[in-house]
Amino acid sequence: MRVNEKIQSSIKRTGLDLPQVIIIGLILFILIWFIGNGVYNLVNTALVRTYEIESEFERRSIQGMGFLRTENNMIQSDILGEIKPIKREGTRVAKNHVVFSVAGNTAENTSKKEFYAPISGLVSYHIDGYELLKTADDIRGLDFNRMYEVEKSSTKKTVVSEKGERVAKVIDNLKPVLLYMNVPKLQKPVFAKVGDIVRVDFKDLGETTKATVVSMKDNPDGKTIFCEFELVSASDKLLTNRVLNAEIYILKEAVLEISAGTIVPADDKKTLGVFVLNDGIVAWRPLEVIDQQGELYYCKSLPEKTVIILNPDRVKVGDIM
Repeated sequence: MRVNEKIQSSIKRTGLDLPQVIIIGLILFILIWFIGNGVYNLVNTALVRTYEIESEFERRSIQGMGFLRTENNMIQSDILGEIKPIKREGTRVAKNHVVFSVAGNTAENTSKKEFYAPISGLVSYHIDGYELLKTADDIRGLDFNRMYEVEKSSTKKTVVSEKGERVAKVIDNLKPVLLYMNVPKLQKPVFAKVGDIVRVDFKDLGETTKATVVSMKDNPDGKTIFCEFELVSASDKLLTNRVLNAEIYILKEAVLEISAGTIVPADDKKTLGVFVLNDGIVAWRPLEVIDQQGELYYCKSLPEKTVIILNPDRVKVGDIM
């Protein structure tokens, strides 16, 4: 029997004509191709290694206790008696408005005297004696760590004033607020010179602000530097504190370290780049190379959340991952 006759015989046994057999064959071929291609893509995708950039900035920081100096105007009581606050701790007061009163006992009756704000500002009844320190040299040499522990454990609350006692102060919130810290010499490069702008994170309060480096002087111990900063802004909550746990930091543009195997040259072979994922699609992104050492390229960081493909030989532009 000839081959053609065998095929015809087989078709007759299945009950199908030739066009139907061809169609079924094509469908099976397409299904097998799709399944095989899908399996290949799954395996290939699993073998593709990626790296996601967490941040395009590098945080360099130092941490320690910081001493805050504000401009204060003291209010003294000139009589003996019970203090009755009119303005609460941390609230604002206008100039010449009542801050507190003192009820003094005389031989015949109880008299009340009111005391007024010498300036507009923030009221505080926390008098620690450091209000009289006016210069950096006055503050230099203080043990900020010990002061912090004392302040945390202090429960003193004045309810009776002595004659001539400083009862309250009004903090001038419009005047510069200065921060002093003792910084280890090894960490000085975080801020290189006077005039640098840094960020300050007050961890006790959960607040962050900017500051300018005012001065840096070596301490007698030879190991630390006494630094003075001027805060760009300060909240009312911050102004009523004296010693706080502070982190001084700067954000520098991060440097991306990429191996030669990850680099994908452009068509002109001059511009270097990498494959990245844009919404799951492979794309090419140029790099700004800063330096090269052997098989390593040091480049300006790409934007945060950029996903770099580390083994580009497994993909091509336009692939869906």
